[in-house]
Amino acid sequence: MRRAVKNHFTPDQDFMRYLNELDKPDQVNELQQFTQKVENSIIVFKNQPKPRGTGDAVRRVKDFTGKEPFLLHMGDDLVLSGEENSHLKRLIRVFEERKAEVAFLAARVKDPTIYGVIAGKQIVKGLHEVQTILYKPKVPPSNISDVTAYILKPNIYPEIRKVKPIKESGEVSLIPAIQSLINGGGKVYAVELLEGEKRIDIGNTELYWEALDATYKLYGGERSSLTTA
Repeated sequence: MRRAVKNHFTPDQDFMRYLNELDKPDQVNELQQFTQKVENSIIVFKNQPKPRGTGDAVRRVKDFTGKEPFLLHMGDDLVLSGEENSHLKRLIRVFEERKAEVAFLAARVKDPTIYGVIAGKQIVKGLHEVQTILYKPKVPPSNISDVTAYILKPNIYPEIRKVKPIKESGEVSLIPAIQSLINGGGKVYAVELLEGEKRIDIGNTELYWEALDATYKLYGGERSSLTTA
């Protein structure tokens, strides 16, 4: 898996030539743009040897994030919001203006028992001060689910150390650490996605294909252009 991730971010000139031979200029251009973004970026890999949960994964990047607030975006959620990632800009603005300990995106869902779910006080439409956040509750306090994009401060790390692993899986969840910050008086906010913004859970193959389809439609392409032959 580690090699697959690294290979994904490594330019493949042979494949580029192959696409040129197939007369696929749109795909060549798309790959060239992606390669340029990679070359202009600093990418750091941190390995999680075993799937020990989101809290454990976050804990492992402590040396990288240092004393600065940081954006955590998990890979199994895709949020489409048109141009320039307006949902993330709105999230950052709430985090800074409200002097929050944590701010994260949220969305209303049909089945909240399979997500993290919040309860709290609505400040204005689409913005909630979170008082309770629960992971996969059997009796959800609302239908508002967390979306896996969070802004966190370094004070999340000592709270993660306090979290007891889930008995069945041994995983350490991030959500109890956020609840611990709330219990200690920290301000935590949930920022709902707006109408026209779309959250896609890409946790399985079918949903991943739906995400590709939605992305191409949003940016004016066609999913069929993904094929190479």
